[in-house]
Amino acid sequence: MPRPTVSQHEYGSLPNGELVNKFVLDSGDGLVVGVMTYGATLMSVETADRHDQVANLVTTCKSLDAWLNCGSFFGSTVGRFANRIAKGKFSLGGRNYQLATNNGPNHLHGGPQGFDKKNWTAETFQTDSQAGVHFTLFSPDGDEGYPGNLTVRATYRIASAKKLTLEYEATSDQATVVNLTNHAYWNLNGHDAGSIDSHELQLFAQQYLAVDEGLIPTGAMVDVAGTALDFRQSTGFAPGLKKMLEMPTKGYDHCFAIDGLVGQLRDGARVYGPESGRTLHLQTTQPGVQLYTANHFDGRDNCGSYQRTGAFCLETQGFPDSPNQPEFPSCQLNPGQVYREESVWHFGLRDV
Repeated sequence: MPRPTVSQHEYGSLPNGELVNKFVLDSGDGLVVGVMTYGATLMSVETADRHDQVANLVTTCKSLDAWLNCGSFFGSTVGRFANRIAKGKFSLGGRNYQLATNNGPNHLHGGPQGFDKKNWTAETFQTDSQAGVHFTLFSPDGDEGYPGNLTVRATYRIASAKKLTLEYEATSDQATVVNLTNHAYWNLNGHDAGSIDSHELQLFAQQYLAVDEGLIPTGAMVDVAGTALDFRQSTGFAPGLKKMLEMPTKGYDHCFAIDGLVGQLRDGARVYGPESGRTLHLQTTQPGVQLYTANHFDGRDNCGSYQRTGAFCLETQGFPDSPNQPEFPSCQLNPGQVYREESVWHFGLRDV
């Protein structure tokens, strides 16, 4: 049985002099993953195709400076609240809170100095069956407008059979809201292989969240049947993308309600890249998954010089704007409680 390993390397320094460390996680049987302290970021995911050619499957940057200037959340841990909060406002315990509005009139991905912009502390671990890194971050009361002193831990762990797990935990000394996700952009043919048109996607979701023109949920849950968002069976991206590129979102940017019991690890998605033969099987405890097809990519430096629809995101998360929508699964974290969520990526190959 292969023994997973983890190694540590200096990656560079931030403008304030803080050291950024990179960690390489090796499953021992063909999956090698890079993560770093800046943003608790998933930097690379390398595995072979059906012809034994190894490629990195996630968008990446060539240097730390490039990571600092990339505004696209490549592989970052996003928080305190992933996705959008309408007008950056919510109420909790009779108090009103105003967050930064960094996405038009709305709050996005924790604000302009969210968790993706923080340098986390790190501790490695290794056993006979797994290896990984615990990243830890302290977010003080008032950070980006959020209440409560929040302690967060993001754990990447690798195991044999090409399995990568990400676990989030958080505690707070005041009532607050928490919604964490990883923002990796995937292309199973290789991060620089061009369009994802040929990819086939299956989502274990009967419904998606209807949104307004600002991508804020209206509260309505819509059946995917008969729409371009129906991925209940494995479906190629190309036909739906052609339709969606004509929509205001200019592609897919929708949160799907994952079937099954929220809080239990269950199937979220399966993806197949016919050109490479690679497969990705995603499981999660989270309520939803945001499908995003890199609609803003246009070849500029702030998106790593990648082109539109050159990658896709499957961001496992709580529902957008849930602090303002009591019918959605709650994102509230109270003192004495522990926020826990888990997502697992399984990598494989298909012959045809």
